[in-house]
Amino acid sequence: MSWINNEEYPANKVYRTSSIDENQIVVDLINVVKQMIESKENDDAATATDIMLYGNATNGYIGVYFYDMEELTEIGNASYMLELPALFEKSLSHEDGADFFDT
Repeated sequence: MSWINNEEYPANKVYRTSSIDENQIVVDLINVVKQMIESKENDDAATATDIMLYGNATNGYIGVYFYDMEELTEIGNASYMLELPALFEKSLSHEDGADFFDT
């Protein structure tokens, strides 16, 4: 697991993990959230209190965003993603397909 540089979209912070184990993915997700909290001020999200998770079975990642639940808008100028290429690859051959990744 490692942070990868996204030169095309530098505001996107991508953490890639090779794990397919649910417990390890939770640990990786916690690491992403910790980094988000540490970077709140730099990401213009100092007032944020809510976080939204968005599973994207099309591209194999979980988006993690500071979110305003009342305004239904993303807060700040950075997007964080937990990229799960091994789990995504496994879902492509699973009988449930994308539904397997989403669950």
